[in-house]
Amino acid sequence: MRSPSIEKKKGERMKIVVDTNVLISAFISKGPAKLVLDSIDQESIFGIISVLMLEEFEEVIKREKFGWDLEHQNSILAITRDLFLIVPDDRILPVVFNDPDDDVVLACAACAYADIIVSGDKHLLSLKEYRGVRILTPREFIEYVLTT
Repeated sequence: MRSPSIEKKKGERMKIVVDTNVLISAFISKGPAKLVLDSIDQESIFGIISVLMLEEFEEVIKREKFGWDLEHQNSILAITRDLFLIVPDDRILPVVFNDPDDDVVLACAACAYADIIVSGDKHLLSLKEYRGVRILTPREFIEYVLTT
């Protein structure tokens, strides 16, 4: 069920769902993914993440390969919670058969009436669009924002 409190209204900010892989990249480097995260602070762009996506993000940032201590992990989580509206998880329909975990991102976008999904995931990117929601790489998103 979609939440009426986040339904798009005339004059609202652009709503974007940022996939976990982009979030991780944003905290590692200063490339396009970081610019996506920085754009959410602006008046015209609103970041959205679901409960399941946030749980996945929390699991990923705890991985040893990143070498982040507990204080840094908590800081990253606090920044993410401050930047994004956290929406409840909607019913997840199977769409990405090669990687069912990607369906969580699509469900979040549908629930939030998002305008754009920003992802580096090849399965999501191959869809190009889902229920009217454009799916863009971080670079494509930055180019789109700069030209609109």
